[in-house]
Amino acid sequence: GLAVPERQVVGWFPHNSPSNFAPSSFPIFILSDDVGTYYGFPEFRAKGMMKIARFGHLNQDCTANEFCREITEEDIEVRNWWACK
Repeated sequence: GLAVPERQVVGWFPHNSPSNFAPSSFPIFILSDDVGTYYGFPEFRAKGMMKIARFGHLNQDCTANEFCREITEEDIEVRNWWACK
C-alpha cells in the first residue's frame, strides 16, 4: 500500500554521561511494553541529549501539508512516559 503520513512527536532528553550515551557505546533501541513501543537514539548532533519517541505516537494520520504542529499536554505525557520510568 501507499505510505500515509503520520504525526510523530519526539523528545530530546538530557543525560549526564557522554561516554555511556555516545553512538559507539549506546545503540539505537526499541522497547515494547503494555503501553506501546518506544525507540531511542544515542547522542548525535545534540550533545548531552538522547532522542526518544513512541512508534505511532497517538496514531494520527495526516497529510504532508495539513497536520497539527502544536505540542499538547497529551503529546508530552505520551512522549515522556517511557523516558521517565
